Amino acid sequence: MKIPLASFFTFWFLAFLGGCSTEREPENAPNTPSSSLEPSVMPETNATPEREIVLEEPGFVYPDGPVTIYYDDGTKHSTGSYKDGNKTGVWLYFGDEPEVPVRNEVFENGVKVSEESFE
Repeated sequence: MKIPLASFFTFWFLAFLGGCSTEREPENAPNTPSSSLEPSVMPETNATPEREIVLEEPGFVYPDGPVTIYYDDGTKHSTGSYKDGNKTGVWLYFGDEPEVPVRNEVFENGVKVSEESFE
């Protein structure tokens, strides 16, 4: 039995269209990505995502010299120096804007002797 080529393609074209439906899921359908037509709830547009400081392994001691500590998103948290395992000198702390310090602290032998906020 020979089927004309045009009829063959027409059959598959209609079969394809039959699988494409524009019907909406019922309102009480489970909220899954395949059945949800409404956008997910988004946080405020100017809300800052939560960031965590990248921590070293327990027992880690910073070597003497300059140190930069980062958030998990790669932005700076703070910069300063260590000497004999203690913070020393001026430490700058950064806020939501990269490279813009929001405060500084001065340490002597690991003890904070002054603090200044730029906010």
